[in-house]
Amino acid sequence: MKRIAFIWILLFCCITAYDTQAQSAYIPEIQHPRNAAVRNAIEERKSGWSSLGAATLPLARELKRMDSLYYVPWMIEGVYLKQNAADYIGFNNAIASLRKAFDLLEKDYKKYLKTRTGDIFVYYPLYNLHYEFSVIAHHLTDCYSYTNRPDSAFRIAARFGAYNLQYEGAFGSFDTKAWLVHRNRFYTSEKFGFLKNTIAENEVLANAYLDSAMMKIRKDKPLNANFLQPGYETYLKYSVYHYKAILYGYSLQIDSALHYYELMRNTPYFSNNNYGNLQMIRGNFQSGFESYQAAQKEFNQEKQLQEWAYYSSMLLVYKNDIPRAAEMMRTMIKEVGSTPGYGWYNIALTRALNYGGNTEDAGTYLKKAANFKDVHIGTTLGQTHYDFSIALITYHELKNQLKWIRFSDKGWWYKPSGLFKAARYWFKSIIQKYKIILHLKDNPEREQVVYKLFSTENTVAWDEILMGLDGLSHNYFLKYYKEQEQKDPRNTIHAYFKYVQASLHYKKGNYDEALKLVEELNSLGIDNDFEKLFRARILELTINIRKAGGTEEKDLAADIVAFYTAYPQLFPFSGFRLPVYLQGGTDELREALAAYRIEWLPAPSEDAPSVVLTTGQDKSVKVTVNAPGLQHATTDIPWGKETTTSQVAASVVKALFHIYQLPE
Repeated sequence: MKRIAFIWILLFCCITAYDTQAQSAYIPEIQHPRNAAVRNAIEERKSGWSSLGAATLPLARELKRMDSLYYVPWMIEGVYLKQNAADYIGFNNAIASLRKAFDLLEKDYKKYLKTRTGDIFVYYPLYNLHYEFSVIAHHLTDCYSYTNRPDSAFRIAARFGAYNLQYEGAFGSFDTKAWLVHRNRFYTSEKFGFLKNTIAENEVLANAYLDSAMMKIRKDKPLNANFLQPGYETYLKYSVYHYKAILYGYSLQIDSALHYYELMRNTPYFSNNNYGNLQMIRGNFQSGFESYQAAQKEFNQEKQLQEWAYYSSMLLVYKNDIPRAAEMMRTMIKEVGSTPGYGWYNIALTRALNYGGNTEDAGTYLKKAANFKDVHIGTTLGQTHYDFSIALITYHELKNQLKWIRFSDKGWWYKPSGLFKAARYWFKSIIQKYKIILHLKDNPEREQVVYKLFSTENTVAWDEILMGLDGLSHNYFLKYYKEQEQKDPRNTIHAYFKYVQASLHYKKGNYDEALKLVEELNSLGIDNDFEKLFRARILELTINIRKAGGTEEKDLAADIVAFYTAYPQLFPFSGFRLPVYLQGGTDELREALAAYRIEWLPAPSEDAPSVVLTTGQDKSVKVTVNAPGLQHATTDIPWGKETTTSQVAASVVKALFHIYQLPE
């Protein structure tokens, strides 16, 4: 859009009644304070610099040799370095050149930066200078933000804004201030001087900057009306709407957020990614996923976290489409390499493997995420979100490891090796839970982002949050979630608040109240597509409540099988015994399978799953799993000389529970 405005100015000049010589009499040139002939030559030489690729740096060096005190060579070098940076060092290198360009331009051409005019013959020679000043400011504030120096970024925005350019080109000073305040809202003025002292005050301040941006657009319009493209101010307003939608989405003012998204719909400023986030936190998971799919089509290999990919994988976990979630993240990891976003995608892949029951591989990708220093570009998600996500997912992985020991070996408790492994994971999980508590204690927006379960700044699944809160103050959270169910504007999320209350009543021993809430949940319309995880957790809680109330597990067989069919991968970590009819298999294989916490039935049952084992001539085992409500599954397991019976048994169990395994 900004380039279109410049072209329109040129066309306007071309169709005036003045010839070239006449125009030169009316259009003054910028007076360089020094080295005018060389700088004019640099202006001619730099033509097309933004599309030179690898030849950009040699050009910048050549222009520096011509005049190292002119801002243009430093601008060209800085923009190139920034656009090709992928880590802290790269962005820091770009800062040096961009800051030099900013200071030199400001020093030599300050009087031109202060010029505001409605006369095209005065403004025309200033346009390029103003525009390049905005380009430098844009990239410089980005680099400061990416290297965790928001105070420096804000100072540049303030210095730029002080000139009150009538057209700010590639940079919106008030928009940038609003973004910086919102992105750092959980800090105070003690850390960054441009902030207030509470999150609420910072959000008010960010909105005030956006209101100032709208006021500036209105004030600048009379000056620009004669020579900028008609309706140019509408596009500037779209930029404000973009940030307004983000702020209102964060504060859960859903109607206001939707209003601004509708104003931007069918324009380049409409963000399918951000709209998907809004739909996701409203509980409209299908709509959110469709928006993320639309955002995927816009993916242009930028070196930054692609939120649509990260959150799509989370929705696929809710949907129990683990293979697709894992494959999506493996693809993103392969495409981005060790560039921004790599750590986030490893977190998401770990989540998919955790819920897919793959305890072996989950830890591998979790370590990759924990050891990677991600740079958080083009997103409000920062290092605190990253660290908290790793803390919660680590806790989930440790709990899964502990539960798998108990599930895979009924006699673990009297074997030294089993006791040692269980004790190690138990101790690690206790330490990890303490780390989660510290994260929550130090997080001033824990109520706005974490406890809400669904929010635009939340980077973990609702189920992971509840794991992290488990064992903390039951009375506090009972009161909190009861209030949220009454006052939260998102009716579709109320079921989750009710579920938390039921879970807390169960843990407090209030089984009648817990069962009452669960029955209310079962009467609600739960999405059979994107809420499979939620449905499974409700079934699991129902079984636990009834067991605690005195019902024998054998009398809960129908509920247990229903839980299994809802989300099979969760079952090994539930503590229940699944009734399964086993047919075929060698004696040694059946003996190995008997070690698992599974109730192997002597006869088939219409209401229970069955596993049929067929041994081939090459001793391979064909596993056929039939279960009510689940698609018929067949798996071939090789059984070579180096494959032990226990390994084959483990593969049979993984086939039974649809445990997702990464392809070789």
